[in-house]
Amino acid sequence: MMQNIKHKVNGIMKYLLLVLFLGYYGSATLFYHTHHIENGGVIVHSHIYKNGTEKNPNHSHTAKEFVYFQLLSEFVSTVTFLGFSFEIFKVVVRSINTLKDDDNYYNHTYLKFNGLRAPPSSFAI
Repeated sequence: MMQNIKHKVNGIMKYLLLVLFLGYYGSATLFYHTHHIENGGVIVHSHIYKNGTEKNPNHSHTAKEFVYFQLLSEFVSTVTFLGFSFEIFKVVVRSINTLKDDDNYYNHTYLKFNGLRAPPSSFAI
């Protein structure tokens, strides 16, 4: 019974994560715009907004919001990179293990054990 519930929760989570990813990707792709700040700088970022155009959005942000957008963007980029790297690593390791298994070579895992002990010590008072 627990396996059935776990299987259903995993199935639901797959779809929820897919919707979350597509929502974020769509927001980042479709709603990018620029803000001109006081010191002459230009900040380009993306999020859903109602009024205005791409060149002139009809809203503003505080400095903390700009920092938040930057941190969120860096976090998503890092997690995506690490996720893809981990998946590539798993594929490479799986292919190496498959090659070793096909030849019946290195099928056993050996633990290296150094049977030496520490030198004796003396304790004097």
